[in-house]
Amino acid sequence: MAEMMRQMQKQKKEKQSGNDLSSVEISLIKYADSEYKERGLLNWQKLSHPQFSEAEVGGFLPYLKTTPPANKIKEILKDQLEWPIRLTSFLPEIKFLKSEVKKISPALYRVTVWIENRGRIDYPTAMGERNERIKPLILEIKSKKIKILEGKQRTKINKIEALSVKKASWLIQADKKETVKIDLITMNAGSDSIRLQLGGEE
Repeated sequence: MAEMMRQMQKQKKEKQSGNDLSSVEISLIKYADSEYKERGLLNWQKLSHPQFSEAEVGGFLPYLKTTPPANKIKEILKDQLEWPIRLTSFLPEIKFLKSEVKKISPALYRVTVWIENRGRIDYPTAMGERNERIKPLILEIKSKKIKILEGKQRTKINKIEALSVKKASWLIQADKKETVKIDLITMNAGSDSIRLQLGGEE
């Protein structure tokens, strides 16, 4: 916005100084001459109009400011697309790093998992946090035969920074041998799951 305002002020000063053409228009004329020859800037011609009687048509080729010549498109794409394509390899990718089951007492276990963001971009990004369009990361425990004494069945993690690790932990009562599944759910940074064996009473 600031750059646009500076350009507008510059063009206003140029016209006030007696030059009918702005620097942008002069550059466009040079560009049209080099790329389109006579077709880039058409001479003004009078024509008969059914509503306005007499009118004039001419000037810059339509879309001259926004659309490059067809023979330049491949060259421009080669330069412009390299960075966006490379950027996709930096996107957040969240997976389980490791897990631990520690027996506290008969039928009582401390379950701990570590998750990592392997990407070079935070989840969510700063814009995702601001507009709240990206849902938090969820860790969900699935098992009907356990009792969660500490922690939640669905644990919400609002943010995990790039190339970082976060930990989540639960205190679980399992009276019998039971396999616990933990799902890692994200909106657009992948998903993962692990299964942990709780031993029950011995």
